[in-house]
Amino acid sequence: MRRALKNIKASILWVHDEEDDITPWADALKVKEDNHSNIKFVLTKGLGHRKIYHDESIKKQVTDFIEKR
Repeated sequence: MRRALKNIKASILWVHDEEDDITPWADALKVKEDNHSNIKFVLTKGLGHRKIYHDESIKKQVTDFIEKR
């Protein structure tokens, strides 16, 4: 993933939960630490891998992000 992101210039909204048991935050943290200017990270806690998509705050952030494009 990290290598691929070096070639992507599009704006990205990366939503991730610290307690995701499928895609560990430790893996995504490496991408965040690369400090890509085109990636906005939204970090949650306690939503895991599946509940994150049903959270009203996350839905609003995704909608707002899309509307700005």
